[in-house]
Amino acid sequence: MWWILAVVILVFVSYLKQLSFKMRTIEGKTIQLLETIYIVENTVKLNILTERYKFGVFISNSLAQEVNKRYYLKSVQEGIKRYNTQYYDRPATDDQINMVLNPYLFDTSFFCKNIYRCFVGFYDRTQIEINNLKTEKAKERRMQLIKDTLTDVENLLVLNGDKQYINQIHEMYS
Repeated sequence: MWWILAVVILVFVSYLKQLSFKMRTIEGKTIQLLETIYIVENTVKLNILTERYKFGVFISNSLAQEVNKRYYLKSVQEGIKRYNTQYYDRPATDDQINMVLNPYLFDTSFFCKNIYRCFVGFYDRTQIEINNLKTEKAKERRMQLIKDTLTDVENLLVLNGDKQYINQIHEMYS
């Protein structure tokens, strides 16, 4: 009879360990997604934006599989708390928290909005550089860089199904 109790205890302990592991995994992924959202929203380099977005899609898809589990909310809250402790100088914003609580919001519209933001910042900085350059050859190279980057941006926006930002870019810079 005592061995039945021992088996029940072992099964229960095993269950608690698995649950603890799942919760810690969600906490870690929450931190990773918050870091990724921060980078996507603040980077000025298109290649970094693209790579972090791809990583964020992977993490958000993973979190989306757990979102209906009863331990999800508590795990995310712990992850946010740890993130805010680690990055005390840039606590998680309401938008970031909302995206972690609802991982399906980490989508192409979020990506396209940040592609647009990134290009506008790049264009403005490059225009300032062009105005400070002395030779026509250097100015031409920077203008070509803008055109090449615009082509990349347009391709990314078309690939992700967002022509709204392409139209805005053409209106602003034509």
